[in-house]
Amino acid sequence: MIPLLKTEIPGPRSREILGQARCVEPPCIGEQFPVVWDRADGAVVTDVDGNVFLDFTSGVLVANVGHSHPAHVRSVAEQAGRLMNSYTFMTEPRARLARKLVEITPPELDRAFIVSTGSEAVEAAIKFARKATGRHEVIAFHGAFHGRTFGAMAAGGKSGVKAGFGPALPGFLHASFPYCYRCPHGSTPNECALHGESALERLLETESVGDVAALITEPYQGAAGSIMPPEGWLARISAWCRERGIVFILDEVQSSFGRTGTMFMF
Repeated sequence: MIPLLKTEIPGPRSREILGQARCVEPPCIGEQFPVVWDRADGAVVTDVDGNVFLDFTSGVLVANVGHSHPAHVRSVAEQAGRLMNSYTFMTEPRARLARKLVEITPPELDRAFIVSTGSEAVEAAIKFARKATGRHEVIAFHGAFHGRTFGAMAAGGKSGVKAGFGPALPGFLHASFPYCYRCPHGSTPNECALHGESALERLLETESVGDVAALITEPYQGAAGSIMPPEGWLARISAWCRERGIVFILDEVQSSFGRTGTMFMF
């Protein structure tokens, strides 16, 4: 039976290790739940005290094939035995990965830039957009989460991520995300201006200096509470960006690679 609790939570061994960590790690390190993982298999996690849990988050949305899948473990072990770091030199696996990423995305996405984290990907996308357009402003949305590095944090639309860090990077404009279940403007889907482009036009009229490089959005907002935009909204926003030469950035860190039933949510 799962969960299987053999001790109180946290157990004695977890308490010991957590105590050690709190003496040498900063308090900003996330502590979702006071247990110390020891091993995991599929969706089942065992802590250092022998308590067993179900991981409903897939390792916080990264263990898509489950924890310690045998084929995955073999591949990691084989590569680690051959080469672990090549600096910026090319390797065959990296070239194959880039080609595969290009093959499974639409034709206009014909390059893959491989990084380690979601925040890195967002930072790179913002830099690409600014460099390519020669402009600097970035439109983002209330409720968005794009990461915790400084540019990604500025793009985010939640105060908790930014609190205590002083002025955010300049050049980020924030619009309301269409949230039909609890509309921030008390509207309904049939009459809501957020469903189209008028809210973005208003943003350009009131906040922009006329130098918009990019618009960034999640296909659905994750950290804000799994908020799904109305059907067709992403396509309309994409077309709105194309008409104005604005780079359209989709942050699929949470929604890609099968997590919503298709390879990519867009």
